[in-house]
Amino acid sequence: MPSLPCPARDLGVPITAAFRISYKTVSRPSGDLLCWTTTAESGGHFSALDLKNGQVYTHPLHSLEAYPIVPASDGRICVGSTSGEVMAWDPAADSWQPLGPPLFAPPAHGINHVRALCEGRDGWLYAGNCTGQRARIHLKTGQVEPLPAIPEAGNWYISSAAALPDGRIAFGLGHCARLFIYDPVQGRDVGQWLPPGWIEDGFCLNLLMGEQVLYATHFPSGRRATFDVATGELLGQPPWPLAYSGQTWSKWVHSSGYGSPIDFYLLPGTDTALTCDGAQIHFFDPHQPGQAASQPAATFAPPAGLALELRWEVSTDCRVLEYDAVRLQVRRAQSPPQPPVQRGLFGLGAGPDGKAYGGAYQSTLLFACDPHTEKWEVLGDHHPGWGGETYSFAGRGEELICASYTNGALVAYDPQQPWDCETGRMRNPRLLGFLGQQVYRPYNTAVDEQGRIWSVGPAGWGSTGGGVAYLDPRTGQTASTALAEAPIDVVPLDGDQLLVCHPRWLRWWQGETNAESAYLAAPLTLVSATRLDGERVLLASRDEVWVVRATRPGHLETLCRHASPLPIARALGWAGKAVIGGPEGFALLDLETGKSQIFCNTPLGSRLAFALAGGKVFFHRGTHLLCASLP
Repeated sequence: MPSLPCPARDLGVPITAAFRISYKTVSRPSGDLLCWTTTAESGGHFSALDLKNGQVYTHPLHSLEAYPIVPASDGRICVGSTSGEVMAWDPAADSWQPLGPPLFAPPAHGINHVRALCEGRDGWLYAGNCTGQRARIHLKTGQVEPLPAIPEAGNWYISSAAALPDGRIAFGLGHCARLFIYDPVQGRDVGQWLPPGWIEDGFCLNLLMGEQVLYATHFPSGRRATFDVATGELLGQPPWPLAYSGQTWSKWVHSSGYGSPIDFYLLPGTDTALTCDGAQIHFFDPHQPGQAASQPAATFAPPAGLALELRWEVSTDCRVLEYDAVRLQVRRAQSPPQPPVQRGLFGLGAGPDGKAYGGAYQSTLLFACDPHTEKWEVLGDHHPGWGGETYSFAGRGEELICASYTNGALVAYDPQQPWDCETGRMRNPRLLGFLGQQVYRPYNTAVDEQGRIWSVGPAGWGSTGGGVAYLDPRTGQTASTALAEAPIDVVPLDGDQLLVCHPRWLRWWQGETNAESAYLAAPLTLVSATRLDGERVLLASRDEVWVVRATRPGHLETLCRHASPLPIARALGWAGKAVIGGPEGFALLDLETGKSQIFCNTPLGSRLAFALAGGKVFFHRGTHLLCASLP
């Protein structure tokens, strides 16, 4: 008799390291500060390093994460968190408490981001959240007041905020970018400044206020703009290359202080922006757009206010980096103590060395688990400085391909070679490039006959649908194709073909031309598709599996069809069988006979986190890595 199904074995919590969201330097007479916020499912933290005496202060957020860091005029550091509260830290007393009641509590939202925050001239902090709500909280009394709804109907996301010199507040918005100007005196919005070409999609992701000029950056186009704060007039754009995510030319990418990166600084007391390409420092004055200037980085002496910002960084893995005067070389790195946290595990995959690999939510730390010993080790950060979780894995020869959010970042790791990966030096793992906006979250990744890497998934912020994209590591060439709906799997076939799969359709894709060759409505509502060999593909619905031959574009030849003993979230092939994972556990189904056996009654937590290695199933639920042996 077959044995009864058993629970999976719990292998522990592999990732317990903090992950930085925002950082900001704060200048003050008693000693400058470097502040940062972290994220984790078990709760993030706020930390501050006193740069004068080296003391580190750390306080729990009691929420998932925190984005904006605002040095308030009363000396406290205010932090907006996902609890809907603004937390306040008093450096003098080391006190940490909510400034007042939650600013936001939208119905049916368990996470209530205070996503953007700034201090106005009137003693109020102005805030916005991810569902388009705005509010303000009084710095002294803690009184909370909602602000009027955005005057234009839409699915809004408040992504940035800045106080203008005359007391008005600029709010940057997405999913369709806007820049609304709110007047506290009139109690209403009095303008929308983004030009027509900027407002079709994306986000007004950063706002930076000079003396009389407001700088704004648009994501994902990478454009930057300047506005006259008196008139709202668009003054022009810096003549620099666009700042695409992960592909910016600037060496000065740093934290904006509210969770999004920015690639230029402002000269204190001016309206002049400056950035550095690694050799030259480039200046832009919007009042003289035709007179852009530059100078060698080695000859630049930053003024005091800028020198503090250029000198310090908190890396994504929470190391404090101290740079030279022009922020091009790290002179010293230190690892201040950080509380251990529990990070939710994310994608899992099988490596070319037979191990199971995985990562965690909002972290590019990579771990490996040996299926023979069931011991795991954290290898390191496979994409230092990056800020997204790894969705999918694939094998390419002796290398493991890791495909991550954001921007479809692709990294290759050779397990047979020593780990050598650091900020500014990615040798192993090595950065291959980015798939771009159309496959922002690479749900599934595969390698074709020519060695090209293909991924499918949804488009990024500010865009709809999804796409299919590839990167050729031999040439660095990459291209993507937008689709109205996001595919869930991509399967390599013989003959330089791929099968791109969605729950309702299948598309045959020609690798060399990167073009669809045929389309077919799916014969069942697909939950997964995977390769068995060059001709055969394993398709799965919630209730059954099919083995089909798919080499002829637009046609499927059904070879067998079997009912599943369990609801299916994903099915993988192994030794002529289908390994089924779903909300009720795992089963093994013989593809020739249709006989099945339920061998594990622990539910699969996510279809992304399901890998086979060494005759075992690896998966997770929450923060714990789990394992079950195949019968």
